[in-house]
Amino acid sequence: MLQARVEGYQCLINNENEMMLVLQAREEEPDNPRIVFDGQKGLLFRGGEDVIKFSDWDDDVRNSLQHNEQVLVAETLEGSLSHKQGSNGEIQFGESFEHVYHVPIQYVEALPEHESIEPTEWTWLSWLPDWWFDRIVFKLCWAVVVLALGLVAQSMLPSSKEYPVTAENHYGLKAIAENQIWYSPKRVLRIFGADFYRSSTGAFLVRSYLKTLGTYRWNEVSTKHAQALMLRPNFSWWSQQGWWVVLLLVMLLSFGLSLLPLRYLKWANKLTEKFQS
Repeated sequence: MLQARVEGYQCLINNENEMMLVLQAREEEPDNPRIVFDGQKGLLFRGGEDVIKFSDWDDDVRNSLQHNEQVLVAETLEGSLSHKQGSNGEIQFGESFEHVYHVPIQYVEALPEHESIEPTEWTWLSWLPDWWFDRIVFKLCWAVVVLALGLVAQSMLPSSKEYPVTAENHYGLKAIAENQIWYSPKRVLRIFGADFYRSSTGAFLVRSYLKTLGTYRWNEVSTKHAQALMLRPNFSWWSQQGWWVVLLLVMLLSFGLSLLPLRYLKWANKLTEKFQS
């Protein structure tokens, strides 16, 4: 039995009642395409086994089909078309066309017997609101996802919250070398070693080894001794400035993910369906 896919589309009708049908782009070129129309519903035979079913045409679309011999079909990666009127009065389209071709209309009393195949792509995301797939919001959402994954990965990796220490006098440098003094802020948020947030307060700690327990313990250096030794934390460039490098990489990764061509997603879905069948 003939199998016809049901998918989204967009219809544009000009002042001369001529229609342009906008579809999701395919990789393959159309092969002798035609539209079969029974007055209510229609099938687009694009080529080979690629058949698309249209069952929710409104009165304007049906009227255009009944008074024309052909339809202009435009395929874009987005599956839709946005346009605006330029300063010179011409219509300017925001998307680039992958395929543009004319399709003759064949009128029949009844459509060929067929089986409708509902879309299976991204059905697990159908609960998401439409604004999720907006171009700008989509990139921002990807950025949040990538940052969240970075936080999860960081939480799974061993991370030290202690920083090296330096001093402004000879006694402090000597104490650091002999006692392994470190600085620990009260609160810190790190992603891949870069500090996105670090509290201004903290404590200087001395790491000592307990032979009886076979473990290490941190002892806090009093404020009085820290001031006398003129201790100060020695933050690295990455810990202080690395956050903007991480954000830049997240933005680039998010932009790349949001621009994944839908044709490859379709190929992956078709491959999945092939293995499932």
